[in-house]
Amino acid sequence: MKWLSRVPCLTRLFFTVVTAALVLATSAAQAQEWPTKTVHLIVFGPPGASADNVSRLLASELEPLIGQTVVVENKPGGAAAPAVNAMRALPHDGHTIMLALNGLVTELPHAFKLNYNPATDLKPIVEVAQLDLILVGNIKLPPKTLPELIALIKASPNKFNYGSYSPGTLSHVMGLQMNQLAGLDMTHVPFKGGTFSMTALMAGDVQLSFDVIANALQFSLAGKIYPYAVSGSKRSPLLPNVPTFKELGYPQLEESIWFPLWVPPEVPAPVQAKIRAAVLKALDKQSVRDRLVAMGIQPGSNATPEELNARLRQESESIGKMLREIGFKPE
Repeated sequence: MKWLSRVPCLTRLFFTVVTAALVLATSAAQAQEWPTKTVHLIVFGPPGASADNVSRLLASELEPLIGQTVVVENKPGGAAAPAVNAMRALPHDGHTIMLALNGLVTELPHAFKLNYNPATDLKPIVEVAQLDLILVGNIKLPPKTLPELIALIKASPNKFNYGSYSPGTLSHVMGLQMNQLAGLDMTHVPFKGGTFSMTALMAGDVQLSFDVIANALQFSLAGKIYPYAVSGSKRSPLLPNVPTFKELGYPQLEESIWFPLWVPPEVPAPVQAKIRAAVLKALDKQSVRDRLVAMGIQPGSNATPEELNARLRQESESIGKMLREIGFKPE
C-alpha cells in the first residue's frame, strides 16, 4: 500500500505537466494569431519616394482586410541599417514588417560594410511591386534615339558621365553593363537618391542617368529630360513611345527593381502565411493595380518565399561579379 502515500505527489506532478502543456498550447495559439494590435510597416526610404508611395497604398488597403491600424514609419539612409534594426528590435510576432527594395540583399552588401546580415536577419515573404529603370538624358543632347546616343558617346571619348541614385545599386551597374555591351567609356557619378540625380541631370552636371521610371516619369512627360530606353520586358504604358533595351538589341539590360515585404525569419510560419495572404488579397484588387501603374510601378507577382530567395541569390551573384570586375569595394 506504499503507493497510496505517493498519490499527492503524483497528483501534483500530473497537474504540473497538464498546466505546462496548456501554457505551451496557449502560447503557440497566441503566436499564430495575427494581427492582435497595430501593425508597424517600416519603409526603407524617405517620404514621397517610390517605396513610401507603395507602402502607404498597401497600408490603406490592408487596414480593412485585417481589422487593425497599419502605421507607416520611414527609415531612410544608413545602408538600410535604421530600417532593419527598427524591425528587429521589436517582438518577432509579425506586427512589425518592412518594405524595402531587393537591393537590400542583392546590392547593399556589395557596396557597404553592413552591421546586419541580410542572409540571416531578413526573410522576403511576398513581392509587392516592381519598378523598371529608364535611361534618360539631358534635354540639350542632340541624339533622340539610343543608337544615335551610343554613336555620339563613342565619338567623344571620356566626355560622357551618367548618374545613379546610389553606388553599388542597379542604376550604377546598368551603366557598367552598357559600357561593356556597347563599348563605351561613360564615367559613373553616384548620388544619394534619385531626386538628387534627376536635379543634376536637368542642370547638366551629368549628361545621362539611370533611374526608376517612377522617379523620372514627371520630368520626362514635362519635357525636362529625354527618355531613351526602359529596362522592362515590355514598354511602359505611361511612356509607350519609349522602346525597351531588348527591342534595341540589348536583352542583357532587361532588369527591374522589386519590393519584397520582409519579416524577421523568427516570425512564426503561420503568421508569415497570414501576412502574405493579406498582402496578395490587397494587391489583387484592380483599383490597387491601376493606382500602382499610374505611378509608374508594376504590381508584384505571386512568387513564393522560396522563389524570391532564389531570385535574390541569383541577382546578388550577378551584381557582385560585375562590381568585382571593376574593382569596386564596399564603403
